[in-house]
Amino acid sequence: MKLLQWAVLAGCVVFLSSASAINLPVFFHAGRLDNLTRITDPVKFIRKDEALKQNRLVPTEDDGNLLEERSPEDDQVFIVLSVSVYPGRSIGPSDYVLQVDAREYPCLGMASARNHFYDFRMLEAKGPAEVLLIFSCPAAARGASLKSTHADLPIPTITGLVLQEPEPEPEPEPTPPAETKPTEETPAAEKAESEKAATAEPEL
Repeated sequence: MKLLQWAVLAGCVVFLSSASAINLPVFFHAGRLDNLTRITDPVKFIRKDEALKQNRLVPTEDDGNLLEERSPEDDQVFIVLSVSVYPGRSIGPSDYVLQVDAREYPCLGMASARNHFYDFRMLEAKGPAEVLLIFSCPAAARGASLKSTHADLPIPTITGLVLQEPEPEPEPEPTPPAETKPTEETPAAEKAESEKAATAEPEL
């Protein structure tokens, strides 16, 4: 059974590394990457300093007073990945980084898909589970890869993530038709005189 799982994983390695742009959902080590969302609005996080101050180290349903909203930094944007964690698998915010133009951006936190706020105390999600991973990267970035932080494990990098579509090229302006110069017609009287001169016999 494990040989079959590794064979499937190896097939994922070939697929994920060869694709220039992938369509979600896509399968990976933790389960299934369902969606990618680019966010410029503020999102909710658990306040780490306040949670530690109150010794509230375990998530509960009464954490509403620990929430704060954070906006992306200047020239940055939030990237949220929706993940379905499969049974027998797990994922945590320290397992992956977002790679943009050879630079790595760490995961800022993980949230349950049910409450949509990111909790530093949520270190691991075991499947079956629906979770969100949030990253921050340059707003101008158009593509990215999701790279495992576990270099000792054969976990493929998910390449070809589209952060935003390229702007459509402007349509070329239509070429104006070439101006045609009207043909100047020879006046009838002048034409008749010319023909008469051409046919006249020379004087001796």
